[in-house]
Amino acid sequence: MEVQGVVSPLIAFFDAKGLIKPFAGIEGAKAKAVTLQWPAGTQNNEALYFYSDTSLDGENAIITEIEVVDQVTQNLANTYPAKDNLNNTQLAGGWLVLSNNNRDEIAMVPLNSLIRRLNGGKPTFFNVQDQVWQNCYVMFSDATILTTSNALTLRVCYIDKNSIE
Repeated sequence: MEVQGVVSPLIAFFDAKGLIKPFAGIEGAKAKAVTLQWPAGTQNNEALYFYSDTSLDGENAIITEIEVVDQVTQNLANTYPAKDNLNNTQLAGGWLVLSNNNRDEIAMVPLNSLIRRLNGGKPTFFNVQDQVWQNCYVMFSDATILTTSNALTLRVCYIDKNSIE
């Protein structure tokens, strides 16, 4: 029995519609570095919101993967002035919360679970489509680990909804 004859037209159909990507491109069509800095005096479990970024909002994007860039992965964040990314021990007490327009929680994910190198090099996939980026935040159960010399850097992969036919 020849399976290729049955599968190939199906793959060709999905490929023509832009519904599949080559294996090397499964994380998303686009990626963006997002850096979050926090003010001095941040309290335990205080929501630290991201700045507005309409390109990451659900009306424009499907978030497909999020990676935390820790100190080992990249020593300096792309900030000015340069700040050190948190290490995996510091990230263990932190959570990423994705929220929609009503600030309803879509997902609550431990930050250290998003460190790719600790997942055997495998990405953490998402399929989030109704987020509002400025309503998304991180929080830490022990904010004493946060200093103004540190930052949190995320690599957010997404598909631009305007590019989907």
